[in-house]
Amino acid sequence: SLFVGRRCVPGIGAATMGDLKTVVRKRLLDDMVAAVDPPSGWKVLVLDAEATRVLSSACRMYDIIELGVTVVEPLFQTRQRLDKMEAIYYLQPTKKGVARVIEDFADETAPQYAAIHLFFTTTLSDALLNTLKKSNAVRRVKTLREMNLEFVPYEQRVFHFNRPDSFVRLFSPASNQWQREQRVIVERLVSVCATLNEFPVIRFSKKHPLAGGIARLLQEKLEEFAANNKKWRANEGAERATLLVLDRSEDPVAPLVHEFTYQAMIYDLLPSVRPHVTFKLQSQLA
Repeated sequence: SLFVGRRCVPGIGAATMGDLKTVVRKRLLDDMVAAVDPPSGWKVLVLDAEATRVLSSACRMYDIIELGVTVVEPLFQTRQRLDKMEAIYYLQPTKKGVARVIEDFADETAPQYAAIHLFFTTTLSDALLNTLKKSNAVRRVKTLREMNLEFVPYEQRVFHFNRPDSFVRLFSPASNQWQREQRVIVERLVSVCATLNEFPVIRFSKKHPLAGGIARLLQEKLEEFAANNKKWRANEGAERATLLVLDRSEDPVAPLVHEFTYQAMIYDLLPSVRPHVTFKLQSQLA
């Protein structure tokens, strides 16, 4: 898990203290679900597994239904054909995902839905875009947008990338996937920075080559993202944030301590607190 500092969310008032979940929820509902407004007022929402994790971490089903979504369906399962309704597809830009969308509209006489509104969690490659252009599905595409939301907001200021095998891929002597894992981590950190409108100052320890590699690649990808997105206005009206890239051997607890909230103190001071804490108190008055 990664921690977002208190000042790290521009435009969010002091009362929310940088509520990352609120930022992600607002983007998903306002920029994706509410932005699709078919004539009937009703629409279908189709999700892959990764998009489902992102959406469910920040939004309630009630929020989605209130914006006209009648049914939420998994991308890779058999679905009922609803050719009178328009569909929002929210998915990772992978070969498998794009191929499944194309498959839904392979038969021009029997399309899965009336129209396609494509929203990708991150950047769609030129190769996949060309594949989409050559398919029958392109005729029904009304929206194509990259959301840059490829992380799970776990709490108000904590997020993770849902990479349970990341430690082994990065640190195992037998691993040949550490470079690819670095790229995945960096791509997802870029999506966090884009969401927060932050182009941070990146700091790392020279003693740790892995942390240095991620830091340098992140700087490169952030510069590339800014160059390709001219309308992106990072750090407007605010001091640049600082992003610390720490090796596993570093102790992040000492410099960061913890939040002064009951939740943080309970996790620090009481053993085995998940999911509930039972505390017995003997009163002298009884």
